[in-house]
Amino acid sequence: MHEGPKSHNFQICQKIFESKKVLNTHTDTVDSRLKPHQCLICQKSFGKTSNLKRHVKTAHEGLKPYQCQNCKTSFQSTGKLNRHNNNVLEGLKPYQCQSCQKPFGSKRVVNNHSGKCTEE
Repeated sequence: MHEGPKSHNFQICQKIFESKKVLNTHTDTVDSRLKPHQCLICQKSFGKTSNLKRHVKTAHEGLKPYQCQNCKTSFQSTGKLNRHNNNVLEGLKPYQCQSCQKPFGSKRVVNNHSGKCTEE
């Protein structure tokens, strides 16, 4: 008799995994915060080999595999592509200077502006 998929849940975060191997990987790298894979270039550590490989390709080799479908600009991560889509394509500017209330699309830009802003 064939049973349905088994579920393996982790008691700390309550996530459920379809295999014990995936549960163990999660336990070792996420919940226990182990980061045994270290970049030989900058010494940053990662929980998974795949994350280290992606880091080396994007941070040190300049790979930008995520491309905007509208303007064809490439980005290192989906997060940066999403920020581009929100700020440039959608015109969203969720960050605001506390002094002059001017809106900005990123924390980095508003922080840079705020250090120079003379309006109080």
